[in-house]
Amino acid sequence: MVQATSEDNADTVRSPDAEPNPADFSVNERSNQYQVQFKVLGYVTDTIEADSEADARDKAQQMAHEGPDWGVDLDKGAEITVAYIVKQPPLYRVLRGEQVMQVSRLLPGDKPREPTTYDF
Repeated sequence: MVQATSEDNADTVRSPDAEPNPADFSVNERSNQYQVQFKVLGYVTDTIEADSEADARDKAQQMAHEGPDWGVDLDKGAEITVAYIVKQPPLYRVLRGEQVMQVSRLLPGDKPREPTTYDF
C-alpha cells in the first residue's frame, strides 16, 4: 500500500519504506517536562514539569534540599546534588505495525495517528 501525505501533491505518492515526514504526525510536545538526575551516592532520575530550564533547575534544587519521596530513606546528612537537567524530546504519535506508540525518532513504515482518549 502506498500512502500520500498532506504535503504531497496529487502526482506524488510516498513509498511505505520512505522516511516519514514529521509534519504528518501528531506530536506530544512535552513542553513543560524536564528530566532531572540527582546524585545521592548514586543517581536518582525523575521527571518534573517546569515552564523553562531555569524553572526546572530551581525546582530540582528545591527537591534536592527537601528530599522528595523516591521510596528510599535518606540520612539527613546525605549530600544530594543535581547532576544534570535536560529537556524531554517531543514524542511523535505513531502506529508502528499494529502497535500504538509515542516515539522520539520516526522510522520508515511509521504511520501517523491521532491521540487516544488519554492523550497518548
